[in-house]
Amino acid sequence: MKFLVSLIAVVSLSGCASSTYFAQHSPNVNEATVYIIREHAEPIAWNMNILIDKQKAASVANRSFVKFSVPAGDHNVAFDWPILASSLTVRAKIPFKGGETRYFVISGMSRVTGWYLVVIETTQSTRVIEVTKADAEKIMQRLKK
Repeated sequence: MKFLVSLIAVVSLSGCASSTYFAQHSPNVNEATVYIIREHAEPIAWNMNILIDKQKAASVANRSFVKFSVPAGDHNVAFDWPILASSLTVRAKIPFKGGETRYFVISGMSRVTGWYLVVIETTQSTRVIEVTKADAEKIMQRLKK
């Protein structure tokens, strides 16, 4: 019973709000501005962590977005779920140019596919796609409503 109460507390508090850990500078020739938009990506109970070169840049709640700056150049980007989410990390090497703004949308699903005594089997997917500024602005406006 204590375990169940603890688990419910962790799930309730873990996906509360989005936050950024990297600075948000004004556009300049040495840095790129990055928007990460999570319109709907399961599992919805947890925030997704965005890592740039293994450093946490942001944490994104479902139906929200974050904005941060990264130095120009090639960076290893990881879209990482907490361990309790049981979802795979999406990794990519992404080149960023100074002065540019890039928009990435995260989507995904999680489905229970079987039960075996006390084990639950799930199938999960996470997608990250780059979108245009116009498409990103439409999505962000919907999220603000």
